[in-house]
Amino acid sequence: MAMVGGGPIGLEFAQIYSRLGAAVTVVEALPTLLPREDPDAGRLMAELLEAEGIAIRVGCGVERVTRGEDGTKALHLRDAVGGAGGGRAAHVLEVDEIFVATGRRANTDGLGLEEIGVRLDRGAVTVDAALRSNVKGIWAAGDVTGGLQFTHVAEYQSKLVLRNAIFPFPRKANYAMVPWVTYTDPEVARVGLTELEAQERFDGVKTYRYEFADLDRAIVDGHTEGFIKIVTRKNGRIVGATVLASGAGDLILPVVMAMNGRMKISQLSHIVYPYPTMVEGVKRTADSYYREQFAGRTGEWLRKVVRWLK
Repeated sequence: MAMVGGGPIGLEFAQIYSRLGAAVTVVEALPTLLPREDPDAGRLMAELLEAEGIAIRVGCGVERVTRGEDGTKALHLRDAVGGAGGGRAAHVLEVDEIFVATGRRANTDGLGLEEIGVRLDRGAVTVDAALRSNVKGIWAAGDVTGGLQFTHVAEYQSKLVLRNAIFPFPRKANYAMVPWVTYTDPEVARVGLTELEAQERFDGVKTYRYEFADLDRAIVDGHTEGFIKIVTRKNGRIVGATVLASGAGDLILPVVMAMNGRMKISQLSHIVYPYPTMVEGVKRTADSYYREQFAGRTGEWLRKVVRWLK
């Protein structure tokens, strides 16, 4: 089977079919898997999937598909980056089945929205921050708006639509702290900005990382693959996080709550976590903040003060 698309759905189903016994090849046009996530997550996930027998081809675009007389399908691929001769190398991948996971289209056909003047963008209903369309009395929520296509976002939007449709002074949707999860094994969870996105927006961005290979509970359970990465501004305010681990969808929640409470990474370190648990990895990541402080000029000043006090 060829899985066209190396995003969340492509990788989830690639792993499903592989574990059911199919020989799966993932084809992704961009240079890394999970292109919307932290690049470290995409690279590590590629290594983990290859280790369990899934073939990964990144930087390959599908030019066309042909079918043989025996029913076998052939994907004609070209490398996205040219070789030494300036051309792009061609490949042919022969498979029994092709699973296309390159995105979804809003299902608005036949609703008559265009007849009443509702503005659409490639089938999706165009809405403002309060989820209103351009036609009075028409609201939209969920995947049909073309935004973040997650069940929990659809639920959030539906509650917002209900409130805004009934009460005056509509409330705007805020997606800055919406988490999402890729349900592979291990999972990949994300909230807020990646390290690269934060560096493009802010000066003095700090990144704190912890490997699950060093966490007692992960070692005992045999789930040592993965890491936690927390991204902060110069003042320690958390602006994003990525978790790649078994149960990452649950482990991201303390960081989501910290961001909603406008907490700094130092405050995450002060919380008492139960031991031994996987969520203790969040604390260990936050502890990195203090290790960095004591190792630098601030630490040198603090050591002088402590010596003077003693």
